[in-house]
Amino acid sequence: MASPSGGRRLSLLTLDAAEKEIAFLAQSGAPRSNAVWSWAQTLEHCAQSIEYSMSGYPQSRSSLFQRTVGSAALDFFAWRGRMTHDLSEPIPGAPSLTAPRRALTSTSHSSLPCSLPLH
Repeated sequence: MASPSGGRRLSLLTLDAAEKEIAFLAQSGAPRSNAVWSWAQTLEHCAQSIEYSMSGYPQSRSSLFQRTVGSAALDFFAWRGRMTHDLSEPIPGAPSLTAPRRALTSTSHSSLPCSLPLH
């Protein structure tokens, strides 16, 4: 299924599904994107997101924010079945991405969402 950014929406819930996706990507050639971050940075950012979702984020929001806006956002993500966020925004308090940044090739780009299934 396509995502709002025009890409595929993946839900890799098993190792077998991940291995099939890796084989598909290997046969598809180099991925193309006009996102702000390189693919290496995108993967590093997603890895940070997963790690911090399990261990805690380096910079927490206030308890008022967490109880109001944060709670509403989590309810929305749960309703959708996945979380997404703009990849041009680093995780607050996280170390800088170490992969080299790629220059934009177009001024009319759309950011790819980082998507984590909520299961």
